[in-house]
Amino acid sequence: MTEKKLLLLLFLGGVSFSGNAQEKYFHDLKGIEDSVGVTHLFYRIYEEVPTPCPFEEDPDVTLLNNVFHFNTSTQQDSIKFDDYYNPWCLSGHSDSERVWDYGFYENDPSKWVKQPLYQGCFPPPVVDYRGRKLTAPGVCLTKQRSTGSIDLDSENGFILSNKEDSLYYNESVEGVAFRVSIEEDFNPNFFITTEEEYAFFYHYLDSVGTEFGIQGIHPVQDSLFYSINDMGHLFISEYYTARFKISDSTASYQTLSFDSEASVLYAIVTVEENEVYRRSLKRSEDFGRPNSWANIPFPEEVDRLQFLVTDSEEEGTVLIADSTTIYLSSNFGESFEFLTEIDSRITGLYKKPKSSLLYTLSEEELFEVNTQTGTITSIKKLPVSNEVVTEVPNSVVLHQNYPNPFNPVTNITFELNKTEEVKLSIYDVLGRSVATLVDERRSAGLHTLSFDASNLPSGIYFYRLETKTQSLVKKLTLLK
Repeated sequence: MTEKKLLLLLFLGGVSFSGNAQEKYFHDLKGIEDSVGVTHLFYRIYEEVPTPCPFEEDPDVTLLNNVFHFNTSTQQDSIKFDDYYNPWCLSGHSDSERVWDYGFYENDPSKWVKQPLYQGCFPPPVVDYRGRKLTAPGVCLTKQRSTGSIDLDSENGFILSNKEDSLYYNESVEGVAFRVSIEEDFNPNFFITTEEEYAFFYHYLDSVGTEFGIQGIHPVQDSLFYSINDMGHLFISEYYTARFKISDSTASYQTLSFDSEASVLYAIVTVEENEVYRRSLKRSEDFGRPNSWANIPFPEEVDRLQFLVTDSEEEGTVLIADSTTIYLSSNFGESFEFLTEIDSRITGLYKKPKSSLLYTLSEEELFEVNTQTGTITSIKKLPVSNEVVTEVPNSVVLHQNYPNPFNPVTNITFELNKTEEVKLSIYDVLGRSVATLVDERRSAGLHTLSFDASNLPSGIYFYRLETKTQSLVKKLTLLK
């Protein structure tokens, strides 16, 4: 997603986690290097939380898929983006907040850009830390949040150019992409509500659109675009144009990764032989142009090739992995050596540039792997449900309670950026205070409180967090 990112997931036939029997696990690892060389990791924790429903014998299930930020310098993490789906006991109703895609300007965790998913907005808008919003050619029909379930294998919603002067928006409904200027076209008032505005926007799309969605931009030469069709065949476009030509139609491309040597690309592909599908590894030494792709061997012990990463500052460094085992090549994939094996299923890799550090995420743990010795160091374990994340946030944050609706107990979480006096109160729809959960001095960090509404009637309530400088309010629903 960022300008320096060398790994591009095409998400066609990729690893799916939705069918996993485990109810809580790590997945979707990303990483960036800030201006002083600190690695910032981002990952999701998928969790299924049973939600009692008085109208049904079996409980509903709240799905959590929050994005966490792990600072490798402080060894602490916190929730970066909320992502959850909370079904109500009333059929067809739910409360949810999705993060379809996200990235960062200037590799700065505070300068985020994300694509939230709202009901009735297709494709979803893109918003950033400056409060700007880009809305694509579709009407946001309602302000109600999405009622859809969480899909863990979605395509990239947008891609930043490596100069960060442009954002390429993938319009998933039409299967095309269009370019917007970060400073000129990223307009908070770009909503479409009339036929006249539709006509203008589609005329605009004609001037910047592409026939395919753009799955990647070359990290050095950002005039090179890469895309795939429905068969997984790879296409390439040069000179900032939308004139894509076929690069390779002999396989279905799954993952594309760029070497520090700009002309070299690697890819995990799926090929069919005698009605049997298997994973293979390819390399191009000509920027992925037509007729430049060749198969390269990898260890026979690899069960099913799933992960491929490179070092953005060291030529020829390639790492591949199946579900548990990692292999390293230092010669552009000509040969691979066993590096290490992980006890639980691997769900992501990130190579710190020009170092011996490989961050490896499994379903249960985040590891730091030394690529010279193969030594593994655990730096984060999957938290238990009541474990508190302790990193100091940048601002005061009040999270949505869960479960919601609830009966009769729910959890309310808030974050403080400094130690201060804080008050958390519950109010009914008439504005009357019905409970005070905390009214005291609390330390900086994340706090979770339990609210028991056994003595209250069903209905809509509000909870308000008050500090010396802020007052934040959210709604909760009690169903008995």
